[in-house]
Amino acid sequence: MNDLLNRVLPHTKAIIWLQKTETTSFSSTYKTIDYLADGMLTQSLPALHGRPSLVLISKNFGSQLLIMVVKEIVPTEMTSFQSLLGKETTPKDEILVIDENESFDRLISVFPAHIKSMVKKAT
Repeated sequence: MNDLLNRVLPHTKAIIWLQKTETTSFSSTYKTIDYLADGMLTQSLPALHGRPSLVLISKNFGSQLLIMVVKEIVPTEMTSFQSLLGKETTPKDEILVIDENESFDRLISVFPAHIKSMVKKAT
């Protein structure tokens, strides 16, 4: 849990969790995401069932933090996610990606250049 928490800094605008398996509350990634989202992941689990992704909106150092849990990369959902990021992002902002299903390259391919430059793997 601490590895991911240590990566979330004031300029972290979003976290994308590319899941390998169904969401379970036993993984350290789950626990960290749920912590960062003030328990909203646990509350939203029924909404994730049967859907390719789920977006949670939380706070990080007083700013909005978007958390996207992705079971399947759907370009239209990624476009919606980009619109939630807004136009006020800067080149120093980061989107952290937890890539459990080795889909990082596919994820990057759906983003425009200004978003691609923000995306970093959280290892």
